[in-house]
Amino acid sequence: MRKPDFLILCLAFAPAAWGAVPPFITGHTDGGGARNAASYMPPSLAGGAIAQGSLFSLFGTGLGPATGVSVSAFPIKSTFNGVSVSIAQGTTSVAALPVYVSASQLNLIMPSDAPLGRVIIQVTYNGQTSNLAPATVAASSFGIFTVAGGVGPGIFTDYLGASVPQAVNSLTQTAAPNQLVTIWGTGLGPVKADNVAPTAGDLPAETEVFVGGIPATIQYHGRSPCCSGLDQIVFTVPANAPQGCYVPVSVRTAGTIVSNVATMAIAPKAGGACSDNFNALEKPILAGQPTGVVSLDQVNTTVDVIVLEGGGETTTDYASAAMFKPTAGQFFFHPLISLPPQGTCTVFTADYDLLGTLYFPAEVADGQLLSAGSPLTLSGGGNVASSGSAPILYNQLLGGTSTASYITFSSGPFFNPPAAVTVSAPGGADVQKFSVSIPTSGTLEWSDQASLETVTRSKPLTVNWSASGLTNATVLIAGDNFDTPNDASSMFLCTAAASAGTFTVPAWAMSNVPATSSTATTPTGFVVLGLVPLGAPTTFTATGLEAGFGFYASWIAQSVIWQ
Repeated sequence: MRKPDFLILCLAFAPAAWGAVPPFITGHTDGGGARNAASYMPPSLAGGAIAQGSLFSLFGTGLGPATGVSVSAFPIKSTFNGVSVSIAQGTTSVAALPVYVSASQLNLIMPSDAPLGRVIIQVTYNGQTSNLAPATVAASSFGIFTVAGGVGPGIFTDYLGASVPQAVNSLTQTAAPNQLVTIWGTGLGPVKADNVAPTAGDLPAETEVFVGGIPATIQYHGRSPCCSGLDQIVFTVPANAPQGCYVPVSVRTAGTIVSNVATMAIAPKAGGACSDNFNALEKPILAGQPTGVVSLDQVNTTVDVIVLEGGGETTTDYASAAMFKPTAGQFFFHPLISLPPQGTCTVFTADYDLLGTLYFPAEVADGQLLSAGSPLTLSGGGNVASSGSAPILYNQLLGGTSTASYITFSSGPFFNPPAAVTVSAPGGADVQKFSVSIPTSGTLEWSDQASLETVTRSKPLTVNWSASGLTNATVLIAGDNFDTPNDASSMFLCTAAASAGTFTVPAWAMSNVPATSSTATTPTGFVVLGLVPLGAPTTFTATGLEAGFGFYASWIAQSVIWQ
């Protein structure tokens, strides 16, 4: 298998050097613990175990030398630059193999003979030992390398011919149906020896690849001959795979363990332009054009599980806006702009409650925020509101109502009854004044919401709805649960045409959602439906912007118990 040059960097990330002693391993509730070196998935989630023979990372302080150093030759030794790491279970102890060491991060190979199940990890640096850190070792648990942090564009290489180097898949280097593509990751399982250059060959772990939810044919799944712990999965893009700039790709091993979800770009012709016509926001943002987005959101939340003070229904109205100049590039990604193609699902995992990031736009990653002055003013149906004094990011609770006695609002719902809301900005240093009238007529009804209180994660989840008042609209289907004791969550996000009226979330997309604890005292799990006119938002113009969009989104959230 050909090794692209950038993979030299896979074993040498760029952490900061803290240099504290004695060594200390950060706990998993603080974003540390033992993590798959590709996915960085929280250790408490189902896909967060560390596979035998795989690359994993430890984070902390004083773990190694102030300046990071990478292994450059075989054989790899159990002690490198004064750093050694033990993996213990009862009276059994094996040594991890360091491949990169620094004060704040270690990248290591979990020995192929490491005991399965719960283990204890301890770092020794220059004779001083660290605290003990728990981890779970599995026979296989795959992670896909991505451009950044285990999410977004994955490290995929497209096969272009025997005499042509493989090309890194990107927004400008797309794959096509029936093309061979290589996934670069780690976690397919143990081999005979970890300290020497691997031998090519399929590994025994049951391995599946899903492209936009479609099973792909696998040609190879084993070690890369270049690097210990580094795996390659070569697959054929399904002929019926969805096309778009952010097609989700996942790997499942052992029938149940699902990797992080990375994205790849697929077009009708290899190397052609990708597009997602259902999402009007995407094109100017990918072109790096200064863009303004104004979002009006009405959220209807029903809480009727795990409620100590009595359940209730709450309606909350929000207004938010952002003016920004995105950093254009072949690997641009923002979770709520870079949506999966209609009919598909993507998944995010994090060390916090992800559902709080669902409402767009709070900010846009990798971009320059622009000022349109303050305050942002909203008016409609006799209601008037102001966003406050922040000149860059605008976010305002406008009002609401609730049947729950412990929730109160100073004013009632803002978007009822006005049929449109006018949003105005006075103009600022970057964007001149503008005014846009946004219809608030879109309605969403979730027909089987009342029957949804418990979700079995191992079975597909079907939701049904009716939508009216908008054209070219998309329904977003999301679900998540927050594992409070472990500060970990997983959220699936799916898209469907509003006219479809139904969608089935596949079981693989829910596999890393943590189960609801039997001792939970507050609801932390939800399923959410949202109606958003992504294909035909209201447009506006302003000096300083090349594109301006306004839309009204209707959301319905239902508390659930995850089993």
